[in-house]
Amino acid sequence: MTKQIQAYFKTEDDAESAKTKLIGFQTEHLEVSRLGEGIGSDRRILLPIAPVNFSGSSNAAGTSGAVGVPTAYPAAGIPVVDDRDPEELSEEDRERRVDEGGDLLSGAVDVSPNDEDYRDLEYVLAAKVPDDTYQDVVNKLRASGGYVEIFD
Repeated sequence: MTKQIQAYFKTEDDAESAKTKLIGFQTEHLEVSRLGEGIGSDRRILLPIAPVNFSGSSNAAGTSGAVGVPTAYPAAGIPVVDDRDPEELSEEDRERRVDEGGDLLSGAVDVSPNDEDYRDLEYVLAAKVPDDTYQDVVNKLRASGGYVEIFD
């Protein structure tokens, strides 16, 4: 049995580069095309895997292992925490914390993706792959900068 995969990319070059990385995998109907319109935040998207080095900074060379950005079902929010004591905040910071949907006491702010977060994704790579290689293909696409849609 096969599964459908769609991965979204910012540029055609990014999508074509990811496509070439799938040459070793058995695929059907592997193609890259331009999106007619952007994708919405209502989709279940796995974010790209960001390569990092052991110091935690970005590593364009990718010489050390890749650490995954949290996955999303649907596009889960990643909390951003301002750990300053609420008593130490200026009135402006207190209002901003509340306006951003944050909790005044913990400082956590919901940064769940919205339609604007996906506005730069202009190309889609689509394919069908066998069940037994599905996860490997998804990981390869995410490591190539792809935003992979889940169709379960």
